[in-house]
Amino acid sequence: MPRKKVETTGRESNEALVARLMARPQSGPIMQVFVIEALRRYAEQCADADPAKLAAGPISGHVWKRCAVELKGEIDRHLGE
Repeated sequence: MPRKKVETTGRESNEALVARLMARPQSGPIMQVFVIEALRRYAEQCADADPAKLAAGPISGHVWKRCAVELKGEIDRHLGE
């Protein structure tokens, strides 16, 4: 399936990529389970990590951890955990 192009970069946006994977994956609906599980696992790892070890270039580890905690909370609520 061809990707939608974003005029400014020539690539689809992250939002468009995730929407496409969730709506029309070649592997079928199991992709939704895979994506949510991957997000849950990574968010859990980052939420439990030392912020100093999460720093990536201009993004501070504290900001990265805050995003992980937010995502983990959202997924936990979504899954009823």
